[in-house]
Amino acid sequence: MAFMDRFSPEWKHSDQNVRRAAVEKLTDREVLAAVAAKDSSGLVRWTAAKRLVDQAVLAKFARPDIGENVRRAAVSAGRLKLLRKMTDQAMLADVAVRENDSDLRKAAVEMLTDQAVLAVVACKDIIPDVRKAAVGRLTEQELLARHDADCPVRQLLAEVAKNDSDEDVRQAAEKSLQELQNAR
Repeated sequence: MAFMDRFSPEWKHSDQNVRRAAVEKLTDREVLAAVAAKDSSGLVRWTAAKRLVDQAVLAKFARPDIGENVRRAAVSAGRLKLLRKMTDQAMLADVAVRENDSDLRKAAVEMLTDQAVLAVVACKDIIPDVRKAAVGRLTEQELLARHDADCPVRQLLAEVAKNDSDEDVRQAAEKSLQELQNAR
């Protein structure tokens, strides 16, 4: 630790890992924008850009002359903010299934009500957090109120609980199945 680190805010620390952790907790938009623009570490700049919420500031970081990783983070943060305002289920379904950015897919899943799309995402998404979010959304729908054992969602949850490669996803599916059993 450098001597000056003791007298500076953590987002100005000499260790990039300390700066990155500090940036993840920052709420001051001006400081986040400054860090995204000027930090010596690309990882710290990327972390700050991902946390930006002001559309005007995000637009500044989405320009082609900004470093590629920071630009992508800013574009992703802006798209995430816009996505959270979306209500069109068809557009949300498209994002949940086709988007490359897993944060955007997960956000779309969290707003999606289409059981068929949620089922596809729960079974096929490559990112465990996205699959887990889809499994959680399956439990919130009227379809799960059915008590027959032939319910396709019930079967899907049983399949995910048994075969998913990620333990957290399997546990989420098991929990959903247990909630269904308790609802009987």
